[in-house]
Amino acid sequence: GCDADCNVCGATREVEGHVYDNDCDADCNNCGTVREVVGHVYDNDCDADCNNCGTVREVAGHVYDDDKDAVCNNCGATREVDCEHVYDNSCDAECNNCGAKREVTHTYTDDCDDTCNLCGEAREIEGDYAVTTGTVGKLTWTVTGTKLVISGKGAMPNFTKDVLAPWSKDITEVEFKEGVTSIGNRAFYAYYKLKNVEFAESITHIGNNAFYNCKVLTGIVLPSKLATVGIYSFRLCKEIKEIVIPETLTSIGMGMFDSCEGIKFMILPNTVTSIGDYAFYSNSSLADIYYEGDTAYTEIITLGVMNNRLKKATWHYDTWKTGMTGECTWTLNGTELVISGYGAMDEYTTTSGKVVPWGNEITDLTVKWGVTNIGNRAFYGCDKLVNVSIGDTVKRIGNNAFNRCTALEKIGLPSALTELGVNVFGYCSSLKEVAIPEGVETLGQSMFEYCESLTDIC
Repeated sequence: GCDADCNVCGATREVEGHVYDNDCDADCNNCGTVREVVGHVYDNDCDADCNNCGTVREVAGHVYDDDKDAVCNNCGATREVDCEHVYDNSCDAECNNCGAKREVTHTYTDDCDDTCNLCGEAREIEGDYAVTTGTVGKLTWTVTGTKLVISGKGAMPNFTKDVLAPWSKDITEVEFKEGVTSIGNRAFYAYYKLKNVEFAESITHIGNNAFYNCKVLTGIVLPSKLATVGIYSFRLCKEIKEIVIPETLTSIGMGMFDSCEGIKFMILPNTVTSIGDYAFYSNSSLADIYYEGDTAYTEIITLGVMNNRLKKATWHYDTWKTGMTGECTWTLNGTELVISGYGAMDEYTTTSGKVVPWGNEITDLTVKWGVTNIGNRAFYGCDKLVNVSIGDTVKRIGNNAFNRCTALEKIGLPSALTELGVNVFGYCSSLKEVAIPEGVETLGQSMFEYCESLTDIC
């Protein structure tokens, strides 16, 4: 039935071709012609049914190492077994005893973190979070995601219009490690996305135009050993709100803070003897200058041209104090206390001998954005404190931090908060309401002990 040529005359006809039962059938049903076939196809050694023809074969069954083994050695099929599962770590997907598999997820601090927090396994960071690195002079720079870290020992070279800094214009934060001694000219000129800069205390010089027109730079704490600053170093940084000039700086250079329209107050040591031309030109918000000297600034400071804003601001003499608490700066003006900077406050205890430097007469407290930790007993016994404002970067409020603030009626807690310490609001007898943010993970014992007026906690 499959022959297409006539045996007598050789005429050709159309035929359908050989016909087989399935892909594993070697003999044509019409003519008996034998073809070569691969044979039956099975998924694995435990599969009894051929994938092509459905022929069933005898198989020995699944093979396991022992009664606790949940995974077949031949085909990987799993079964339920009575096993106390044991894994190498939180990210291990396969039980060491029975081989049972589970779903796991690695945990990373952020999109730039290349090492799992649970098991230490490394991953490759791609795209916007890739790591780039290089050297400038004796220093090493590394960009991870949008954060730049500069480390090493020595000075950064200067950059120009033609020789640009090598790091991306997309960085949003910069950290200088201890050992770096200077920041070069135009190092961050017109870095429009740069928001935060953490200076190392080893930095003694900031170059010309170093942060010129970093228009979203929100806060800076100048290093305590800073000795010289170039011209127009922070010009047009319009989001800076406050400036603390270190005692080591004797001269504020030309145009240093020109057109920094967001600056509202400045702390100025009596070591400053000159302020350059245009240093505070077009600073419309500058209202208060806290001067460490007790003599009129005009008798001490040589003031350059076009600094009329300084003359219009209110100069405060002898009514304020300032200092450091941990990584932060405190400023006390009368009974108003401001904590500013980036990082954690000091911890204060009854046994360490470390006493809060601002006393307990404060009535108003502002903890600025950038502060991350309010120390133990920081405002213990401030029984005249009535107004508290805490920035949204604070993650921890320490033990007894507001204990015995008996005049405090309400307090707004920051959205980033994760920990409230022991007895943090104890004996706040006037406190009426507190809203605890959703992200708080740790609540200390006796948080609201003897808060007799407290009627609403949410």
